[in-house]
Amino acid sequence: MSRRGPPPPALDVRQLEWTDEHIARFWAYWGQRDDEHYFSSYLRDALTMLLAVQVDPSSSRVLDYGGGGGHLTEALLGEGATVGFVDRSAPAVAAAAARFGGHPRFVGASDAPTYRDDVWGERFDAAYLVETLEHLRDDVRPQVLDAVRGFLRPGGRLIVTVPHDEDLRADTSYCPQCQLEWHRWQHVSSWTAPRLRDTLEAAGFSVDWCRDVDLERFQKRAKDRPQRLREVPLWGAYYVAREVDRRLHWPLPRQPWLNWRAWRGGPNLVAFARVR
Repeated sequence: MSRRGPPPPALDVRQLEWTDEHIARFWAYWGQRDDEHYFSSYLRDALTMLLAVQVDPSSSRVLDYGGGGGHLTEALLGEGATVGFVDRSAPAVAAAAARFGGHPRFVGASDAPTYRDDVWGERFDAAYLVETLEHLRDDVRPQVLDAVRGFLRPGGRLIVTVPHDEDLRADTSYCPQCQLEWHRWQHVSSWTAPRLRDTLEAAGFSVDWCRDVDLERFQKRAKDRPQRLREVPLWGAYYVAREVDRRLHWPLPRQPWLNWRAWRGGPNLVAFARVR
């Protein structure tokens, strides 16, 4: 007859409440680790394609809002855009300033979340808000969207990505010492297309397009473009496709070298909006 082990301990699991201090400490920790966890690190090419659908990068001022490790900023500079960098992390801002400060099209880095004309001069033609909204508490989200809108000129474009319809319980962590539970990547909200559209509209944007896609397929196709297209700036092919789309009322460009299935649903939710 086998012996039974001790009964399992009683659990009193509580949800971590993400205060500003907790959030700052959490991302300071990850900022000291390798940067492969940054969304824009491994999907930078796909993200620059999203900009090219909206504007010509080579003649546009673009803001990387919540720029993190600076991967998207680097990619945008490579596409010919004039780029500004904003992040609430002072170390991230310092790193971006040191890394890109000598680039002629880099207009600066700041941890100030709102626009100031004495710092930035002209407003921006477009802004990115990449994998950010899912980290923001309900009381903070309207402030951030209002701040981003303040950086944009009238009619300026906003590109937003969030996880699509995420099950927050599926990626939680648990501390057996303090019995606190939290989302592994500090996500506090889950997003569907109607919710994202309504949120952006309430913040003063007009939403041109919002749906779920698969950005990893975009990334693969960007790397697999035919050689004859590799020397052509991404915006060139997309500018032509955008004009065709406007006339034929297609929602987005259909390139022979771009996997059209990438637009047919996936784990990423993307919105194109503009300042009203």
